[in-house]
Amino acid sequence: MEHMWREAQMQWQQRQQAGAARGAPTAPAQGAPTAPATGATSTADKAPKQLPAHIWQRQVARYNAITVDGRPRRFPEKEVLGAEQVHWPDVA
Repeated sequence: MEHMWREAQMQWQQRQQAGAARGAPTAPAQGAPTAPATGATSTADKAPKQLPAHIWQRQVARYNAITVDGRPRRFPEKEVLGAEQVHWPDVA
């Protein structure tokens, strides 16, 4: 933890010095909106909410193809029916 703290301080000081060398203000003006540290995320950066076609069928077939003690496995397909599309609530 101590190493990470020192590393973060060193990087912060380097950014402050680089900003001062360019003539940029070191702190945002009062009331000015601040941009997120990671930048804006586009829809391409977000995880998909729907799997590509036939992914589940291929995975279930792979699961069922494996035998345990000479007996074939059977995936409980009816329990995951409808899992092809998952709707996550938008959390802000």
